Amino acid sequence: MMKSGFTLVELVVTIIIISILGTFAFSRFAGNTGFSEVTFQERLVSALRNIQQRAMQDTRTATIYQFNFSTSPPAFGPSTDLSGSTTISFDVNEDFLSTDGFDEISGENVNLVLSDQSSSFTSIRFNSLGVPLTLNGASVVGQCANGCQIDFVGEQVASVCIESQGYIRKC
Repeated sequence: MMKSGFTLVELVVTIIIISILGTFAFSRFAGNTGFSEVTFQERLVSALRNIQQRAMQDTRTATIYQFNFSTSPPAFGPSTDLSGSTTISFDVNEDFLSTDGFDEISGENVNLVLSDQSSSFTSIRFNSLGVPLTLNGASVVGQCANGCQIDFVGEQVASVCIESQGYIRKC
């Protein structure tokens, strides 16, 4: 008497293959919701560290390395010049340093929230030691004494923290 059917090994292998294919197929259909915030967080950490390094390497006294933010529409990028302009330069050669200035962040339904624990700010300037100063317009409003935080708020929240001595991290 001959029985036809699958062995236990064949069934287990089939289940494993179907689960692997299902995992990859699901990720293709899931979309990018929740990932945009983390992408902007990574770009901002990289860009802030870049500007901070430039400030620490430049020995000229009249040069100001400043990073500007806009909450409406949400955008970030370096200053248009080295004299402390509050305008964001969207023409930088390095793409990671700024957003496109129009709808890159808002197009992903993400908002930008800035806080210095005691006041709001629109710019961060780094001195030659890499220590941050927060500005609202052209006036200094703080030094990230208790830490500064920049939040990308969308499907999830991804934050960047800047400590008082200049350490920039994801938080």
